[in-house]
Amino acid sequence: MLAAMALSGAAALTYETVSSKFFSYFFGSSTYAVSTMLVSFLFGLALGSFLMSRLIKKIKDRRNFFAIIQFIIGAYAVLILVNFNQFSGILEFVYQVFGSGIFLLTLGKFLVGSLYLLLPTLLLGAAFPLAGSLLIKDTKRAGRDIGTLYSLDTWGAILGALAAGFFLVPLLGLKYTVLIGGLMNLMSGFLIVRKNVREVSYLFTGAVVLVIIFSLLSGGSIPLFAGVNSALTSSGGKVVFEKNSPYGVVAVLEWEDEEGSVHRHLSIDGRGMCETGGVAAKELPHMILANFDKPVDVLNIGAGCGHTVQAILEHDKAKTIDAIEINPSVVKAARDYFGEDTGYSLDNERTNLMVEDAVKFLLTTDKTYDAIIVTVENSGVTYSSPLYTVDYFKIIKSRLRDGGIFGIISIFNDYEYVRDLYRSLEEVFSYVYVTREFGNIPKLIASQKALDVEKIKSNLNFPGSDTFNGFDENLMGKINNDPNYSINTLDNPILEYFGLEKMKEWDLLLKQ
Repeated sequence: MLAAMALSGAAALTYETVSSKFFSYFFGSSTYAVSTMLVSFLFGLALGSFLMSRLIKKIKDRRNFFAIIQFIIGAYAVLILVNFNQFSGILEFVYQVFGSGIFLLTLGKFLVGSLYLLLPTLLLGAAFPLAGSLLIKDTKRAGRDIGTLYSLDTWGAILGALAAGFFLVPLLGLKYTVLIGGLMNLMSGFLIVRKNVREVSYLFTGAVVLVIIFSLLSGGSIPLFAGVNSALTSSGGKVVFEKNSPYGVVAVLEWEDEEGSVHRHLSIDGRGMCETGGVAAKELPHMILANFDKPVDVLNIGAGCGHTVQAILEHDKAKTIDAIEINPSVVKAARDYFGEDTGYSLDNERTNLMVEDAVKFLLTTDKTYDAIIVTVENSGVTYSSPLYTVDYFKIIKSRLRDGGIFGIISIFNDYEYVRDLYRSLEEVFSYVYVTREFGNIPKLIASQKALDVEKIKSNLNFPGSDTFNGFDENLMGKINNDPNYSINTLDNPILEYFGLEKMKEWDLLLKQ
């Protein structure tokens, strides 16, 4: 019974880890996803324990009933939880019922997510009091027995979360991780109904074979929910690269235009990151480096496909480039599918590529730079969100040398978003500039010294740079005269929530 509960606890936290990641596809990497997962699990566990406390006296064969519970959970995992595309289909109904309002839409997703996890969490909650009633034979030892049961259940949960989060999901993906969780529940049930070790091993081996056959028949990889992916594949594009990572599924899509030219697009969980050409990623470094007359050291946070690094390398003044990319799967895709397009910038002798978390790097490094350029994911993604806050702008400022310049792409073109990002930068830097030149994507540049616009104009040298007319004085004036702004901080990450709402809007548009 103790071993069975340890396996059940491991399976439970495996599902919880997967659910947290899975819900991020639909809520973004946010507190919404985490809260939905936690509330769903805790509600199911509490309700299951409560119902079992009322029904336990009516159950005649509690041992077999415990095994049945584990078998049902395992079957639900193998047959239902792994089919994530079902959830996507249900959401189409949610969009029709709840409309496009952010509050109602979020509520609808929360309710669907909770129902999706209700059965397994209900049964997991019922398993603990049932196991306790089977284990306790002597009231004098009840406290010790329950303590031991709870301890092993918790240790199983710890190992399940550790294995799922650090090994199974990054290596195998969500689907096979859920299947392994289902096998844990089946093994838990077998341990209870069969005492003979040989019989248990036979039954478990048979279950493993059946699950493997099922998974092969149903397809091994998780579905890609990205509208851009489905749109491109439906119009003749194909997925040429797909790899799980701790930060989502990295995919590269390839298609040909009418002239026969090959194009590629890299996404993470469907969110577009970069594509061949990479024009948007090249403009900001050119404008920043045009301010320098001396050799400079540059830090690029968010190397992605390598286009920003490529633009930096085009300047002889760029002495060294430290390029940081958090996702190793993105680095592999960049090298294999965008290397020729970027001139193999990530492997250039002047480039020092680091695969690590930029948030951690900024906190721990003692290096300083002449220019720091941030081209990460939007602020609605958890691991990018801190880099848009005043707290980290202060850290970035401390990593800049005298006369250093900081630049960041806004991603979103909405006035309120650009205003609050601009105002947040003004909390730290003496001078903040914004431009929508080159593709209408807002780019913000900050420094402690005023920048010479004419110098930037004269030093810009890339296709189309002759159209640069300076910074957007009208927009900057409007922002500075607008009293209705918010400051983005770690304590109040308003840009993170704005980013989440924008991702929901995109989701709705893609569904339509």
